[in-house]
Amino acid sequence: MFFLYYIKFSAFFKAFSCKIHKKVVDFIKNIFMYPICAIVGRPNTGKSTLFNRLVRKRLAITSELAGTTRDRIFALADFHERQVMLVDTGGLDFGYDLESMEDNIIKQSQTAVDEADIIIFLVDGTSELTSDDYKACELIRKSQKPVLLVANKADRARIDNNLHIFYELGLGEPVKVSGILNIGIDNLKSKVLEILVDSNFKFTSKREEDDDRIKVSFLGKPNVGKSSLLNCVFNDEKVMVSSTPGTTRDSVSLPFEYNDNQYLLTDTAGIRRSGKLRFDKLEKYSVMRSLQSLESSDVGLLVMDATEKLSKQDMRVAEFISEAKTGVIIVLNKADLLTPEEKNAKVNEIHYKMPFLHYAPLIFTSAKTGTNVMQLFPLLDDISVERKKEINTRELNYYVDICLDKHQPKPGLKFKLVKQVATNPPTFVFFVNDKSLVHFSYKRYLDNKLREKYGFIGTAIDINFRDSKAKPPKFKTLTRGKKGKFAPKKSKKKPKK
Repeated sequence: MFFLYYIKFSAFFKAFSCKIHKKVVDFIKNIFMYPICAIVGRPNTGKSTLFNRLVRKRLAITSELAGTTRDRIFALADFHERQVMLVDTGGLDFGYDLESMEDNIIKQSQTAVDEADIIIFLVDGTSELTSDDYKACELIRKSQKPVLLVANKADRARIDNNLHIFYELGLGEPVKVSGILNIGIDNLKSKVLEILVDSNFKFTSKREEDDDRIKVSFLGKPNVGKSSLLNCVFNDEKVMVSSTPGTTRDSVSLPFEYNDNQYLLTDTAGIRRSGKLRFDKLEKYSVMRSLQSLESSDVGLLVMDATEKLSKQDMRVAEFISEAKTGVIIVLNKADLLTPEEKNAKVNEIHYKMPFLHYAPLIFTSAKTGTNVMQLFPLLDDISVERKKEINTRELNYYVDICLDKHQPKPGLKFKLVKQVATNPPTFVFFVNDKSLVHFSYKRYLDNKLREKYGFIGTAIDINFRDSKAKPPKFKTLTRGKKGKFAPKKSKKKPKK
């Protein structure tokens, strides 16, 4: 059994850079006591495939295209009754200029090596060693960390003819595996544990995933500053940031603690219109991962560029969040470039074009200056409380009866009972005589009245209608009264003389 984090480490305010970064590493090593195992190697050796095999789930995107993995991806996996935090890294390609995206990938991998307790150096067992293999080996040696040499693609006959070549790296006998066909995986896990035990690493016992964490996804079209905001939270640039659209490909999550509350923050790939994804399968898969992250989140942060007019892409992402029934905060990034008048105009534009998110709080932020970034967390706490709010059935029916009197439903439509049947999001079932008579405008009226009375700020509420014939409502908790159909019961106790 395992639980997973897709993890991208990021950035916070400059004044706290070193302290925050150390706190993140300690969160994994000291609090959870999980050893960190980084999978490192040149492009297309099968690192992401092996990573997915070890965690028993397809978390990292795999492709024959070199450079598919860019950011580090973390996931917790079982290694024979022990748990290890695995890190998938981008391929080490040293044949590029220092200012290129490949150089950023190398920096990400270097950081993974520095933070790891053990390193899996993965090579392609079917090919000759390249200059990138030797340079990667040199980078790993400098870390002075325990290294396990692993030759991938053991399902191919050619690997046995190549094994003698890998001794040139000076890392001992390579462990043969096949990430695709699950060959040698148990042996690899045993070897990793042997090295960790020899280095006197103290393992923690297994623990379940903390369900009290508030799960948050950063969503938006490309280049609105999602990764920059996440970097601003941790003040350590471990999420790649570039002006090139599509820099982020995997959805990667990070556990975070603020004011004694636990969060799981997920950076996602930018969501573009479907027409632009028609010929790019890799980006299409990245967008699918973004939407899957949204489905598993408590709150979606709709991140938009405050300096641009609302686009169809912004509207589409907003619709995705609305349909997912999650909590939502509208985040207008790059606010440091706006005047007060421009901010007011932006608020009016959003209220006019996104009336379906009228319940969402709106906040102006700047990932560049750190303005209002940490103010997101009190809002997340408030929304979490709103999503868990429960309304007493008697009180709810009494209030709904008053609303029905103020605005009568369509002739022939009769309401018999309303119940809150779930939280997160708050879900209500209205029992009626014929649900086909309910007009969408009346559903919207009930939604507005529930919010007027009970708040539900920042969260969607789910309203459903059910024919009472399908499931007879229980009226035991209700009574009829002069003030309304569901007025509270009067006390039957006689007054004391």
